[in-house]
Amino acid sequence: MKTKTPFLLLLVALALFISACGEAKRPVDYPNTVWTCADGNITFSVNADGKAENASLVNSKGDTVKISVVFSELGDGNVSFCSEDGKETYFIGSCTYGEDTFTVKVSDVYNGGFSHLPPRLVFNVK
Repeated sequence: MKTKTPFLLLLVALALFISACGEAKRPVDYPNTVWTCADGNITFSVNADGKAENASLVNSKGDTVKISVVFSELGDGNVSFCSEDGKETYFIGSCTYGEDTFTVKVSDVYNGGFSHLPPRLVFNVK
């Protein structure tokens, strides 16, 4: 019994360590970074507190529009691109994350001014 307890504790600790290593991080988990998407002319920065700010994109008329980018807290990989005040959702999608890149698969466009966007938006950190 005495030899089983330390072995089981070590096994549990190893399992927790391995499960934490594979966890994908969202851009907001990388403070003081700037993210850009060339295909959609979208850019935003992440401040020291891990909040997306200074976000903008170019709409179908060629106008630069200030937006807010909201990453889901539920771990489901969803992201919303909304008006700067958060009252209107322009489009949403699901993300796959890499170390210095993430891809948004656009699932729904709610505002025709953003229907020109490609179905996949690839963001890179500057």
